[in-house]
Amino acid sequence: MFMILAWKIQKRYAIGLTLECLIANCFSPTAALDVPFGTIATALACLGIMFSKWLLLAIVFPVVSNGFIIAWELSFYNTPFWGSVWTIALGELAVMVAGYIILY
Repeated sequence: MFMILAWKIQKRYAIGLTLECLIANCFSPTAALDVPFGTIATALACLGIMFSKWLLLAIVFPVVSNGFIIAWELSFYNTPFWGSVWTIALGELAVMVAGYIILY
């Protein structure tokens, strides 16, 4: 939800958001996969948001990066890839829309 701040307020917030994701994932029961994949997904989403000129396009970056990267990570735990992509992407879309509403 806070990723929207990297688009609207300060682009440098992307660094803090990525570091926050890395630190939070260190405490995950599945940290061995969460740290690299979660951090990469967040970093790619933040980069896309930072360089996006339109807000609707900025919202798409976290939806796509988290949808595919986290679903791929979860496939190591025998979860169906495409089912995970859609559920993660829909959840991320809901969070980004909520962030948009809260921001404005």
